Amino acid sequence: MKVGFVGLGIMGRPMAHNLIKGGHQLFVYGKRTVPPEIREGATVCDTLKAVAEAAEVIIVMVPDTRMCRTCCSAPTASRPA
Repeated sequence: MKVGFVGLGIMGRPMAHNLIKGGHQLFVYGKRTVPPEIREGATVCDTLKAVAEAAEVIIVMVPDTRMCRTCCSAPTASRPA
C-alpha cells in the first residue's frame, strides 16, 4: 500500500519504520531531518501536497491539535473539493 506519513518524532519514527519493514511504500514529509532508517526505505517529499498526491492513505503523527490543523489545512496540502 502507498502510505503517506507526516511526523517522524518519538512515536512516528518507529511506526514509519515498521510500515517500511512490512513492505509498504512510504512517502514522508519531515520539516526537520528524516532519520536515516526512514530515508533509506521511503520517498522523502518536499511538500505535504506531494505526500498527499503520492499516497493512498496518510498517517499524521504530530504532537498537538494546532499542528494537525496546520498539516491538514496548509495551502500546500491536497484536499478534496
